[in-house]
Amino acid sequence: MSDAQSEVEALVDVVLPYAEGMLSAHGEFFPFGGAMTLDGEFARLAVGEEHENSSLEAIVDELRSQLRSGADANAFRATALVFPIQALLPGEDEETDAVAIALDHQADFSVVLIIPYVLAEGSVEFGEAVAQQGEHDIFQSRH
Repeated sequence: MSDAQSEVEALVDVVLPYAEGMLSAHGEFFPFGGAMTLDGEFARLAVGEEHENSSLEAIVDELRSQLRSGADANAFRATALVFPIQALLPGEDEETDAVAIALDHQADFSVVLIIPYVLAEGSVEFGEAVAQQGEHDIFQSRH
């Protein structure tokens, strides 16, 4: 396993439980971001209250902009953008609720994990994650 892959997996281990906690407590979650700094520390990013009534797309765009700014400033080596989606998974006929985690690493690694979930009596049950190629849109200046 590459360092890039192990570092984005470490990010998933931090951001997914946070999303799970929000789902358990509120039945939904607000998009957020996370990053691994150059010294291996974790930083969580969120939008301010001025975005409280913004569309999901606008919030995701703002978070993506924050992550890009950190990457451009050479403050991050790996990033995660976490947001709720409706996904049509392979072999399924209907869309399902899912957590999307767009992961990027400065070593030219980009993947999006789609993790379906079901809420039952205040607990979250995650299904099998589906990975797809990411857009390499955070560490753009490195290409």
